[in-house]
Amino acid sequence: MRLNDVPEEGRKYRSLFVKATDAKDYVISLSIGPGGLFLTPYDADKISPVTKQRDKGPTLRVKKQVNLNEWHTVVLEIKDDEVVGTLDGQSTTLSNKLIATAKHSIMLGAGTEASFRHLRIWEALPNPEWPANKAKLVPVSQ
Repeated sequence: MRLNDVPEEGRKYRSLFVKATDAKDYVISLSIGPGGLFLTPYDADKISPVTKQRDKGPTLRVKKQVNLNEWHTVVLEIKDDEVVGTLDGQSTTLSNKLIATAKHSIMLGAGTEASFRHLRIWEALPNPEWPANKAKLVPVSQ
């Protein structure tokens, strides 16, 4: 993905996001901005009185400079109640019961403008090495 260097058009932030939803609302959000990758779960038990949507849970971050007009590799992996977000080989992971719900849609969006290439979506399969791989990711989370 790439955050394109175009006029800001009054927008406060440069970003892109990928959100997964269930039949009701958002489940997980991965966003990329100049400061890195942000992985945000949503809370099935807390509804915002303002938006009437699920509240966001605590965000995890991979700190990395993301410059305009530079290509970056981003991966979002969802399996059962766990999710991994990766930006240029640096990853963070979290678990949340809501993530295990059946997915309804995947949403892509950008603040100002972003480009995607080699966009692929496929079914995740179990990996017997996941516990060892996950242990390596936790220290990267911030």
